[in-house]
Amino acid sequence: MKYLLQLQQDIAAKLKTSRDNTE
Repeated sequence: MKYLLQLQQDIAAKLKTSRDNTE
């Protein structure tokens, strides 16, 4: 369960980074 939470946070961080790079 802890692994899934960490994975979700990693994906969210990647999405945020992609958005920041796009704008």
